[in-house]
Amino acid sequence: MGKNNTNTDPDHEGDRVGTRYRWEIIKDRLGGRSILDVGCAHGDGCTFVPAGKQYVGVDINTKNVCYEEKHWLGFVRDAPLGERIFHKADFRQFVYTKWWDCIVAMEVLEHLEDGKEWAQRLKEHCKRLLISVPENKDGQGEENNGHVLRNLTVDDFPGFHHYASNSYSMFLMWDKEFEKE
Repeated sequence: MGKNNTNTDPDHEGDRVGTRYRWEIIKDRLGGRSILDVGCAHGDGCTFVPAGKQYVGVDINTKNVCYEEKHWLGFVRDAPLGERIFHKADFRQFVYTKWWDCIVAMEVLEHLEDGKEWAQRLKEHCKRLLISVPENKDGQGEENNGHVLRNLTVDDFPGFHHYASNSYSMFLMWDKEFEKE
């Protein structure tokens, strides 16, 4: 029988399953009380944030934010999960609104020409920063998918610790405590 060429890895499905899969990988590393999710898409990350913590999702795509507000509004009212807020905004301006305990940027930075620089700038606004980007494995670049930055490696993100990989992404963490080591 021939090999099935259908890729079942959730990161290649291009939908919310991949997002939830990535949140499963990072959920135990969320730190502090306030969490900013930049490029939050449909806001699925808020379900992984423990009760009593503030989740703020920011996405530049109006379609995503409108969906989030409608979908999660009833969820937030019916469950004592803490504050859940969504904003239609460019995170590059929004991040300055306050100090964050944790900033999450999954599959966002590769869409920006200055994405590697933004990985460094975001450190100035939080205690912990969790990012995921497509990983260049064995010299093979990833599919385009609107990516401006390609062939990324851990060396492109100084100061970050590489803590996980899957078939598509590498997961990196920076923590203010690392700076003291």
